[in-house]
Amino acid sequence: MTASGTVITIVCLALICWVVQISSLKTVIPGWTPMVPVTALCFMLAGFCLWCQTNPKLAGETVALTRGLAILIGVIALFTLTEFLLGWDVGLERWLLTTSGASGGRGLFGHMSPNTALAFLLESCALLLLNYETQRYGRPAQNLAFIAGMLSWLTLLGYIYRVTPVDRLDFDPGMALDTAIAMIILSVGILATHPERGLMRVITSDSAGGFLARRLLPAALIVPSVLG
Repeated sequence: MTASGTVITIVCLALICWVVQISSLKTVIPGWTPMVPVTALCFMLAGFCLWCQTNPKLAGETVALTRGLAILIGVIALFTLTEFLLGWDVGLERWLLTTSGASGGRGLFGHMSPNTALAFLLESCALLLLNYETQRYGRPAQNLAFIAGMLSWLTLLGYIYRVTPVDRLDFDPGMALDTAIAMIILSVGILATHPERGLMRVITSDSAGGFLARRLLPAALIVPSVLG
């Protein structure tokens, strides 16, 4: 619930900046790629969906709602990927928010980047399968959330190192910094939903393997990043 609340807070601030046209606060660093409204909308839906599923009082009563929200996020993400692959410009973002400074092309205002859309597609599937478990693959939701989180982590490293090919493609404005941070938080929230099951069971167990995993995993992510 903490992760979902944090994500919703981040995107609410981003949407407020778009609505009132505070250009200096649309991006974490002036001149960098901002979180576009359609991305903020997907984050809000995902955060609410995760919050409902992790709230014991609402989990059983909002199954249909959370599934519908997860499917909607996936449809938006898939639609965005299709736009980029086929070169369409339907203007989904213009249906959501119109501003005087909006650009009709593939500018900073409207289009969710393809790597953001791919991450949202993975997260939507993870939210749909949040409580599903198989004998062979464990918790698929955790695997999907982990991939989306690593994709966002690479984007975050791209901003830190200022390596263009990592944090963007050559035909889009790229994933925003606050988008990458919110996506990582969302992924962590999904992973922490069932810490005793699936992939997380290795990390949270009291065995020697769990003890080593809790100490080696942060080092495996942070040390190479710092040395880089």
